[in-house]
Amino acid sequence: MDEEMDVYSSDPYSSSGYYSYYRSRFNPEPVERPPPITDYNIRFVEGSGLSRGKCIDLVFILDCTGSMQKYINSVRDHIIGICDMIRGEEGLNGPDDLRVAVVNYRDHPPQDSTYVYKFHPFTSDIPDVQNYLKGLTASGGGDGPEAVTAAMAATLTDLEWRREAARMAVLVADAPPHGIGEGGDQFKQGDPDGHDPLVIARMMAQNGITMFMR
Repeated sequence: MDEEMDVYSSDPYSSSGYYSYYRSRFNPEPVERPPPITDYNIRFVEGSGLSRGKCIDLVFILDCTGSMQKYINSVRDHIIGICDMIRGEEGLNGPDDLRVAVVNYRDHPPQDSTYVYKFHPFTSDIPDVQNYLKGLTASGGGDGPEAVTAAMAATLTDLEWRREAARMAVLVADAPPHGIGEGGDQFKQGDPDGHDPLVIARMMAQNGITMFMR
């Protein structure tokens, strides 16, 4: 199926910590960016039929540029085992207690002409997610940074989260977002769509989405 945090945290595995790490490493001084988008409206859908009153919504955000095939394969090969482990450790017994989504991304044109991001919506059908992952290939990407912030924004605007769920996002990437001073960045002023990693990190935190980086 293919449908087209506190921002001051020092934790490098949080979304804000990830951004702050790259900013301090590559460009300690603030850089000028386009006006950020600040009106993200997270999409919620009411759940039903939950057996225990406890559920998890989990999204994998995957960099699908040229260097990432082995990591895509790893998520694909282990997704069912990961979900079984989560179910066991969290005591999730109902068929809809765990839902998984995927947001896969590359880069903005002209750096990449295929797509900026695509997504597979939340589903409890984990084999269906695995089949979606089987169709993902690593290709493209021009400069070092990629469309990380566009994919992060998509987790807020394109996915439908359950209000009652514990909400988690796992970013699997090997390149930083645009606009933080990385050498060779063709979008030095930031994401061309106006997304700002710090703003998105704040919105994710305010909406109870915990982000991890792999």
